[in-house]
Amino acid sequence: MVAAPTRQEFYRGVLLALRSHGETFHADTRMHEAFEEMLSVGYLAAEMPFSRLLEELLNEHDPIFDVYKPAEDMILEGMCSFILGLEGTALRRARFIITEAQAAKELVEIPHAAVYKELAKTFYEHAS
Repeated sequence: MVAAPTRQEFYRGVLLALRSHGETFHADTRMHEAFEEMLSVGYLAAEMPFSRLLEELLNEHDPIFDVYKPAEDMILEGMCSFILGLEGTALRRARFIITEAQAAKELVEIPHAAVYKELAKTFYEHAS
């Protein structure tokens, strides 16, 4: 049995899977809404191998600012791992640095790749 991913592994898996959906996504309010939707759908999925982690991430919602700190941590992990960068003067658009082929190659090497693909699909539908 494969252990649940760490937060950093989770963020990386989602980002690698997201790359197959496009070169950019909104890194603003829509990102937080998409993050919530992705976690909620994933948490309710019958075959979710790490629902406890998703529950922890869902519980880190700041109701005053209506943001998820883990969503921002995911962006920071992507920047530190040279997966993506922020563009524009307002830094509201995330652009992937790695190619789709490179992301796909790395994604198949990590556990739960299919789960990350499903999560990324939900995220991208709401963040773009």
